[in-house]
Amino acid sequence: MTVALFGAVAGGSLVMLGLSGSLFGQMTSDARVISASPGQVAVIDGDTLRLDGVVVRLSDIKAPRRGQACAAGPDCGMQATAALAELVRDQRVECRVSGHDSLGRPAARCDAGGQDVNAALVMVGWARAETATFSSAEHDARSHRRGLWLTN
Repeated sequence: MTVALFGAVAGGSLVMLGLSGSLFGQMTSDARVISASPGQVAVIDGDTLRLDGVVVRLSDIKAPRRGQACAAGPDCGMQATAALAELVRDQRVECRVSGHDSLGRPAARCDAGGQDVNAALVMVGWARAETATFSSAEHDARSHRRGLWLTN
């Protein structure tokens, strides 16, 4: 079995290496890391990044769509997008792919500058937990009225 793994090389480019699954035990095609240098990271929306041309959906969370209103204002999707942009600004981003979303994009847990981006978005209140993984972070954001749960 051959598995496609991605790794960063000089200049922020991604390169695909074919490695035998027997080297590391059983691996699926989703067992990969996608990373990019700061200049190769773009924020698409509140829970989606583009890393050197590869679109990655942040797993286990859901940010509001652009134009979606919430207690914090008329466009909470734009505010969630801005929060994600702040988290990844000037940082190397590394995403561990765990599957794919409904559109076939890699779904991943991402780190920027040593910080778990998925968890941070939920903790600041700009994304909801889709699984139990981040339910306590969402509860904390709700109880402290951060982000989506801000009240006047």
